[in-house]
Amino acid sequence: MIFGLTLRHTRKDLYRAVLESVGHSIRHNIEVLRQQGCAARRILAVGGGTRNPLWMQIVSDIAGITQSVPQEQVGASYGDAFLAGLGIGMFSAMKEIDAWVRPGATYEPAAGTRALYDEYHAIYRDLYTTSAGCMHRLGRVAGG
Repeated sequence: MIFGLTLRHTRKDLYRAVLESVGHSIRHNIEVLRQQGCAARRILAVGGGTRNPLWMQIVSDIAGITQSVPQEQVGASYGDAFLAGLGIGMFSAMKEIDAWVRPGATYEPAAGTRALYDEYHAIYRDLYTTSAGCMHRLGRVAGG
């Protein structure tokens, strides 16, 4: 949903809004995980989006979490293979997997952005809660 759009907004604003929407969604998921007792300390980010430094920084700023991007950019299947190896006993501990994953770029949350993004995130959460029923109804009407 594009919310708050006015005639003064530009394509650049819309582009940034799309990038920020992902950051708010990730922060929302991290908050839900914390409520369930699972506190993430960092994100290991993979995939095509990691090639966009602006996007990576925006996500770190909004979510308030460090993102590490490994040198190897195969994607989620790379991590899936490591977890499968752990599951079948190929690795005895996560520490062994760490030796295979070479670090690349790291994105730390910028201190000066937190207060503003906290305000935006409160609006995001209100919009999410208020519109959830409509989104589900739309999905049913559209056959999805």
